[in-house]
Amino acid sequence: MHLVIALGVLGSYTFFPFKPIHKSSFSENKDQLTKVENLIVRMIAGGATNTEIANEIGRTEATIKMLVRSICKKLGARNRAHAATLSQNLVENVD
Repeated sequence: MHLVIALGVLGSYTFFPFKPIHKSSFSENKDQLTKVENLIVRMIAGGATNTEIANEIGRTEATIKMLVRSICKKLGARNRAHAATLSQNLVENVD
């Protein structure tokens, strides 16, 4: 019973909380990131927290949180770590 609930199966419906990621849509959306968003995703990949990013670029932590959500939406990422991983994979594939 616990496994069924953990997988998100309710009644006859199964739901998945994350949308699928397609490499082509990631490549297209990565180009839509602003300069600040590109900087933030690189800082996230380097292990920086929202507070550290905010202090470094002179924005509020609330602004950074909003920008991270925007980055995730544009890249189709589930969370900040996934966005950083997707971004790093794209750079590695270009080199």
